[in-house]
Amino acid sequence: MVSVLRPEGRGLSPRARNRRATPAELRERILNAAEDRFERDGVTRSTVDDIAKAAGISRATLYRSFAGRNELVLAVLMREVDRITGQLIARLSSFERAEDVITEGIIISVRTVRDNRKLSILFGPDAAAITGRIAGSSDALFMRAHHFGRILLGTLDSGARKRIRSELSIDEVADHLVRVVLSFLVLPTPDLSSEFDQRRYIRTFILPAIVVSDGGSEL
Repeated sequence: MVSVLRPEGRGLSPRARNRRATPAELRERILNAAEDRFERDGVTRSTVDDIAKAAGISRATLYRSFAGRNELVLAVLMREVDRITGQLIARLSSFERAEDVITEGIIISVRTVRDNRKLSILFGPDAAAITGRIAGSSDALFMRAHHFGRILLGTLDSGARKRIRSELSIDEVADHLVRVVLSFLVLPTPDLSSEFDQRRYIRTFILPAIVVSDGGSEL
C-alpha cells in the first residue's frame, strides 16, 4: 500500500499527494480533519469547506468520499465506537446476571461516551440533537450494536440467557438498548444526573420489558 506519508512523497504538491493516496488513506485524512474541526469549532459551526481545507483537499474530492457533514459526523462517531467496543466488552464480561449486564451496559456506555474527548464533542450541548438524530437513523450503528449485543449476551451462561424474554431476539434487545443510551446522551435531565438515579430508572422502566423476573425478586 502506498502511504501519503512516505519520504519519497515529500515535496510533492497537494494535488500530487492526493492522487497518490488510496481511498482508505484519503478517508482517514478527511476524518482526522473533521475531528480536529469539530473539536476546534464545534459540530454545528464546522462546514464541509472548513473540513476539506483542513484535510488539504478540494470540496469535490471530499464529496467523493462523504455525502456531506452528517455523513462525516456519523463516520467520526462510528470510528470511535469501533475503538472503544473492545473495552466495553471487557468491562462488562465480568457480570453474570442478565439484568446486571443490561443495566451496567447502559451506565458504562453513557459514562464512556461522556469521558471520551472525541465522543463528548459529538454529544456536547451544541451537537447532541444532531448526532442523536443521525445515529438514531443509522443502519450501520445498529448493525454494530447487534454484533456487540451478540458478543456481550453470548458471555452469559444458559441460565442467565433464559432470563431474557423468549419473544425477544438479541437484535431487538440491542436496538432497544442503543435507543436508551442515545436518549440518556441526547436528553439528559436533572433527575437522571447521577448513576444511582440512572440505575433506578433502568430497573424500573427498562428491565421489565427485557428480563423475566426470577420469582418476584427485584430486578
